[in-house]
Amino acid sequence: MMKKTFFIFCIVVVLGSVLFFILKQDRTSGSFAGEQRQSAQVGNSLGQTSTSQSLPPKVLLNDGGYYVTQTFNNCGPAALSIDLSFYGVHVDQQTLADALRPTNNTTGKDDDKSTPPDEIAAQAGTYGLVAYFRPGGNIDLLKRLIAAGFPVMTRTLLNTSEDFAHYRVIKGYDDTKGELTDEDGFQGENVNFSYSDFLAIWKPFNYEYVVFAPSNEQTEVESILGNDVNATTAWKEAAQAAGQVVAADPKDASAQFDLSVADYYISDYTDSVRAFEAAQPSLSEHALWYQIEPIESYYELGDYDKVFSLAKSILSDNNPAYPELYVIEGESYLKEGDNASAKTAFETALHYNKNLKSAQDGLASVAD
Repeated sequence: MMKKTFFIFCIVVVLGSVLFFILKQDRTSGSFAGEQRQSAQVGNSLGQTSTSQSLPPKVLLNDGGYYVTQTFNNCGPAALSIDLSFYGVHVDQQTLADALRPTNNTTGKDDDKSTPPDEIAAQAGTYGLVAYFRPGGNIDLLKRLIAAGFPVMTRTLLNTSEDFAHYRVIKGYDDTKGELTDEDGFQGENVNFSYSDFLAIWKPFNYEYVVFAPSNEQTEVESILGNDVNATTAWKEAAQAAGQVVAADPKDASAQFDLSVADYYISDYTDSVRAFEAAQPSLSEHALWYQIEPIESYYELGDYDKVFSLAKSILSDNNPAYPELYVIEGESYLKEGDNASAKTAFETALHYNKNLKSAQDGLASVAD
């Protein structure tokens, strides 16, 4: 009788062990939330490889069911709200909009239409996350970050037929289908793109991305980013990549514009302006709505008349609520010694975004 009981006990133990292993494998296949957020289950060597050969064929991260439908023009705060949820941080999009773009008028009139990725990265930092805003992303990098448990926020075109910018949270990939999956406050909770289609809408923004990490997983993200942990290195590589595309096709306005933006970040202002002027005749209508780095290059070169003329063309194009642009105007007026106009520009910037530190600092400098 004792032998029979012992035999049954052994069977129960074995079956229990098998069941535990199956459940453990299922939990780590791409699901995490809060304190149980998925870590790099594919091994510590993941960040040391430059290929996807060691990665699972498909991964889909799970935030535990959190999803928000964005309000009007609010893709940046909505995407940030979604991305934060993967780390167990639940902040509604309106709270984030009030911080990032307080002028979020749902009618579209005097509505702040652009939320720069560096401001999104800084906002994530207020919730205890380390944020990396970098250019030069690619499908392999997205896959390695996702396989390690880190969703990636990207800025792309809304679609191929319009030139409006849109933020997406990439949370999955499937090599068997050649697709990425994003969580998108406008287009849906699980939106699939072929790798080639996604690259096409990502290209006009230098393949920029923002990835977050809790402080205790910062080393893991940095090991995946490699040399691009250094922002200057990443922008130099982006400038080189865009330059190669331009060399192959000088009429590629998108690549010329990418080159202009990248050159600004490496302080090559003359080349930034040169690339912008090459792109300008064929540039899409709203390119400067979201990326004003070429205007900042004109400022750095002291060409304030160009700053004012480009700013006027944007602000009069149904886009008067552009606080970052008023800051550049204000700084330009200061350089010209026109303190009164500078004060007005900084006050206008703060009217549209009372939280914008550059505008606060600019106004303080006039008062001094």
